Amino acid sequence: SSFMGKQDYWTVSGSRPNGQAIFMDGTDIQQYQNRGAGTGILGTSLGVDAISEFQMLTNTYGAQFGGNGIVLNSVTKAGTNTIHGSAYEFVRNSAFDARNFFDRTKNPLRLNQFGGSIGGPIVRNKAFFFGSYEGYRLRSGVNIIEAVPSQLAKSQAVAAIAQIIDAFKDSKAVLLSSASADPNFDIAQLLARNTVDENSVSARLDLKLSPMHT
Repeated sequence: SSFMGKQDYWTVSGSRPNGQAIFMDGTDIQQYQNRGAGTGILGTSLGVDAISEFQMLTNTYGAQFGGNGIVLNSVTKAGTNTIHGSAYEFVRNSAFDARNFFDRTKNPLRLNQFGGSIGGPIVRNKAFFFGSYEGYRLRSGVNIIEAVPSQLAKSQAVAAIAQIIDAFKDSKAVLLSSASADPNFDIAQLLARNTVDENSVSARLDLKLSPMHT
């Protein structure tokens, strides 16, 4: 769903994930921590429909790129003398997914990634525009299975510690098992909710000054 993908986890030849260089139209677009482009929540770069082409440089690249690992160099689309546009939507739903092997129940999932682009002339052969939009809507469940202090552990604790033990147990948690290896702990499951709403907008204006300069 993203031309850059999970940038924060890329490594090449054992280098650190924040040692890469990511350029778009000659501009460094990494996060403030010099990790992947895009947001800190998704770790991806939205706006796939705005990319015209990209290249991966792994070694012996020019000094203008910098970095000590890979370089992802991309160029965005530009308008032309005719109007062109696009629209798309990607949909994922838990009805099409299998249950995770480690989960007792299948997590709910609803993912919509949608957008479009349009470009064309402002002045024919002279000035052009291009713009794109992409939206990301995620609603998913996360199964959290943890060992929590048991009633036996609580009954043997002093009052102050017993209050702390209660903090480990969520009112929505479901007790899965009391037969853990240690009688002081139970196995409980909590179904948490993961919600992500993100929007990406890009715009580009090109002015052709001469056959050799744009």
